Amino acid sequence: MRIKNKTKRILIFITLIIVGIQVYISFFHYNYIKLAVIYSEPYSKNEVEKIINIAKCDIENYFQERGFKYKLNIYILNCSLFDDINDIIVKLNKERINLVIGFDYSYQIEKIFNLVENNDIIVLSPNSSSDVLCIEKKHIFRLKTSDSYQGYVISKIIQYENKKAIIITHLNTTWSNNISQKIINYLNNKNIIISNIIYNNSTDYTINQIESCISNFRKNFNESQIAIVNIGIFDTIDIITKLNNTSLATNVLWIGSDALMSKMILQEYETTINMIFSKVSLICVAQTPIKSDQYIKINNQFKKIFDSDMDFIQCARYDACWIFANSIYLSNSIDVNDILQYIPLVSKSYSGLTGNYVFDNFNDRKYSNYSIYRYNKDKNEIKIIGYFDAEEDRIILFHSISTSSFIK
Repeated sequence: MRIKNKTKRILIFITLIIVGIQVYISFFHYNYIKLAVIYSEPYSKNEVEKIINIAKCDIENYFQERGFKYKLNIYILNCSLFDDINDIIVKLNKERINLVIGFDYSYQIEKIFNLVENNDIIVLSPNSSSDVLCIEKKHIFRLKTSDSYQGYVISKIIQYENKKAIIITHLNTTWSNNISQKIINYLNNKNIIISNIIYNNSTDYTINQIESCISNFRKNFNESQIAIVNIGIFDTIDIITKLNNTSLATNVLWIGSDALMSKMILQEYETTINMIFSKVSLICVAQTPIKSDQYIKINNQFKKIFDSDMDFIQCARYDACWIFANSIYLSNSIDVNDILQYIPLVSKSYSGLTGNYVFDNFNDRKYSNYSIYRYNKDKNEIKIIGYFDAEEDRIILFHSISTSSFIK
């Protein structure tokens, strides 16, 4: 009898231990999602960490409220610390990381393209936009619209401003040639005369060409019907800097690309950028965050530390965390193939800091709002005067482009 009671007590004890372990696992054990964030200059590690930690906290609270036992284990890597970008893939494989936010630039995506596809790594790139990568991609998603789409937005501005003759000037590079050709294609059959000036490095000769084109256009159109589209950065700065005050080019509207509004350029050449904006009637387009309540809340946390607003790329990093998180939550899986199936479904219904993410057949973002920037001479600063509404496919202005305080 004593042996039976002892055996019974042992069995009860073992059962309690098993139940206790199950209870512990149920309430306290978490599965970890490994996620790498790979960034490049001009962004600092502190900036990236702040945004990712905000996303991590928001996501884990979201999981906890729903009884989803997952937490994020995030690795933040600076691309420039690797001698070869392919070494990053080696490190990811070593750490068994299959989910990546980063490879911000298109040349980086081109270099790691095959390795990513062959190693079952999913990449959400916040900034790659080259048309060269508008090809089939299974594991790579681009959160910024392609350069072709930027060309479309510029063409919409040209039509909105009722321009009848435009001069497109740009260096002979793949990037600028692609945007230029897209603008020309979009304006086909719109009764707009187009002169396309392609140059290598002879800026003075280009200015002469611009002057000659404007002079010819003025035979049939007034200056308010003429515009110059310059696709570039330093060539745009160089051309406008060399214009004299009596140049015909100072009397027409200039339209610049998003390259002039990049974080790196604005940080390093703020005085120069303000100067060229004030010298000619120049507007620029760039993808920017949606000023939603969610953005304001997160941006306020960011601004307290860095004294600046979050830009598109920083917001896209935050959104990318949520796209992965929602895909994992809805699929109830961290298997790469399961996540891949859910990313397109999740993205188009997720209202992120830069809007919804609808992908095309190449996993490229189909559309996005673009802000329109203009120099305000009264405040001596570049301000947003309106935007291109992607869903409504139209230009919306807060200030007319011809408003006196917004011209040179």
